[in-house]
Order: sequence, then structure tokens, then C-alpha cells
Amino acid sequence: MLRSMADRTPLVLIHGFTDSTRTWDTLRPLLEPHHDLLVPATLGHHGGAPLPEEPMASPLQAMVDDLEAQMDETGLERAHLVGNSLGGQIAIELAARGRALSLVALAPGGGWEEAKAVKKVMAYFERTRKLTPFAAARAHGLVSRPRLRKLVLRDVVAHGDRVPPAVAEALLVNGQECAMFEPLRKAVGGGQWHSDELAPITVPVRVVWGSGDRILPPRFATAHWRGALTDAEWIEVDGLGHILQLDDPHQVARLVLEVSAPNHADVPA
Repeated sequence: MLRSMADRTPLVLIHGFTDSTRTWDTLRPLLEPHHDLLVPATLGHHGGAPLPEEPMASPLQAMVDDLEAQMDETGLERAHLVGNSLGGQIAIELAARGRALSLVALAPGGGWEEAKAVKKVMAYFERTRKLTPFAAARAHGLVSRPRLRKLVLRDVVAHGDRVPPAVAEALLVNGQECAMFEPLRKAVGGGQWHSDELAPITVPVRVVWGSGDRILPPRFATAHWRGALTDAEWIEVDGLGHILQLDDPHQVARLVLEVSAPNHADVPA
């Protein structure tokens, strides 16, 4: 039996760096029977608030502050938090501020401990940034055929042929509007990878990674979080890429709902 409207708890979905809220399009229908969803755009990203006029001491904390303010505006003291990549890192920070009922972090950013790992990650985003205008101008044609879509998205999604063309097109186009790119690049390059210390997170935490993640491979992108999230449950999903919710929304929905709605049998198969 599905949960009644009155019983549904809030759940916040937080997208990744240069991504947009469209990344949750295929996952949302699977979660909506169980939760009231808040799907915010992140500060300095497509659809989000513009950057502040004054320089940000910490772009990461500015994004966390903005997401916390959006929760406040919606009247949410706490919610189940789900984030992918940078969104996963933001979700962890929000949970440390006491804003979580539970936390599922999908390939969260900021988990590296070595400078060479940072260089690999930022080199990818810098290459992608240079190619974005070319890809955006041709996005409709590039995503129109499954095999070509899989090729174009191969770095971020293992099964790009499964991604709806409109969602794939948004992934290519909306990255152009990421005003946060330069501030975050400079901050990360300057050593602002993650918070030095997090307050204890006392709610259920699940960290999920795809074994085929080419952006943040588990072998070098998890060390910090394994040390910081000592009570978390860790799951590696075979064959999925970095944006797991686009690779397999049904499996991701199950992994989320097992944490956020564990007493309900109608979890997607």
C-alpha cells in the first residue's frame, strides 16, 4: 500500500556540479508516492540563485547556506537528503548541520585526500567546460540516437542509451549556465576540498558508488568520507557510472527508499 499524503515525509534531491534539476526527472516519479519532494537548483547553477556580488570565502559553504535557506523558505526543519556528486557533498554538510532525517550520498564529491586526485577531477571539468559550447549547440542531434547518446555521455553515465533524450540534452545544455564553475574551481585548486571537521551525523547514512564511475573512481575518491562517515553503510553498485540516478533510476530509488521509507513494501523492483 502506498503512503497517504499525510504520512509522507519530505525528501530533498540535490544535483551535482554543472548539472541541473533535470538530472532527477526519471527518479522523481519513483519517489513521489513515498515523499513530498523538494528539488532545488543550486546556487550559481542553471535555474538557481545568482552568485553574490561579494567574493565568497567558501563557495561550498555558500551553496550549503543557499540550500539551507531554501529548506527554511519551504518550512522544512529536517528532511531526507539525497545528493549526487557535489550535491552529495552538500547533503553531507547539511546533515552535519542537523537538517537530515536520513542521508543517501550518491558518489559524493570532496572525498579525495591527495592533490593529484583533485587535479584529475578538475582537469575533466576544465576539458568539459571548453567543449560545452560546441556540445550545447549540437545537443539535440548528439542525443537523438541511443548509440550516439551513450558515446557522448560515456564519462558520466555508463548506460547513456537508457537516458531520455530530453534529459540528456539538458545535461549538455544547462552546464553552460554554471556561474559557480570558476569560483569553485579556484577554491578546490586552492585546497578547499571539504570541511576540515564535520559535526557528528546521527541519522542513517548510506553512501552509494558505481563501480564504473569515471569521474570519481572509488579507488581515489572515497578516502576522506570513509574516515569522516564512520557509521555509514557503503554500497558499490556494479556497472553504474557517476550519475547513478540516470543509469538505473529503479535501483537508485530502491537504495534510497530502503533508508528513507524502510517499512513500506512497495519499493520499486
